[in-house]
Amino acid sequence: MITQEDLQKLLKYDSETGWFIWLISNSNRVQVGARAGFLHQASGYRYITINGKKYLESRLAHFYMTGNWPKEEIDHKNRIKSENKWNNLREATRIQNLVNKSKTERKYDLPTGVYKSGNKFTVYQQINKKRYYLGTFNTPNEAHQKYISHLQQHGFDSFIP
Repeated sequence: MITQEDLQKLLKYDSETGWFIWLISNSNRVQVGARAGFLHQASGYRYITINGKKYLESRLAHFYMTGNWPKEEIDHKNRIKSENKWNNLREATRIQNLVNKSKTERKYDLPTGVYKSGNKFTVYQQINKKRYYLGTFNTPNEAHQKYISHLQQHGFDSFIP
């Protein structure tokens, strides 16, 4: 695992653009001053390879700026997975990250946490690795309202879609 000191010797992170720039060439594929990393087309995330290990650029940005690896995930506030500006990133749990998904990213175009169950809509929510069954409702909107109120009860107001 790379240290923050080693990372800052190899790369410069521009928090305004979200880009990492090579400061040292550690292979013949790396040019000093060039943007580090690559865009993984299928996932939409950017990766940087350091000493043969691939890192998510968003996780490197967090580590570069704070000196700590994120405990769980990094959420892109604007939902653009390749945009790693510092003000666009926040540390999040899995559920917080999922709450920030756009409708087009959600299966069946249902709100987050809402699942079709016959002709009804069931709501589940996971908070801190605990799964909650919140009920079954007649409409997706009723189910989603329950989901939002449960988020509020657990202090996740900033992650409400």
